[in-house]
Amino acid sequence: MFRLTRSLILVAALALGACSRQSVVTYYDRNHDGVVDFELHDDPGYAHARWGLIDTHFDGRYDVLRVFAPGGKRFPVEVPVPRNGIQISKELPKDITID
Repeated sequence: MFRLTRSLILVAALALGACSRQSVVTYYDRNHDGVVDFELHDDPGYAHARWGLIDTHFDGRYDVLRVFAPGGKRFPVEVPVPRNGIQISKELPKDITID
């Protein structure tokens, strides 16, 4: 329960911090099955403001929230992946490693 609460606080802090600028969300399908399994949030103008939701099991549910910054942290989450009305990008950014 503490991990979930900590994860939700982190997501809320990131979302509130990005309110003053336009956040960019990009969706990726790493295993090419037509279902999103990685969602990257980037807030231009902020240092180390990239974070992502990852479906490590390819089962239609994000299970990891990862902060892409020096000493980046991983938090367990349980969130369904979006399925309708999104555009999936073809290639992952070169500077992002998901492992």
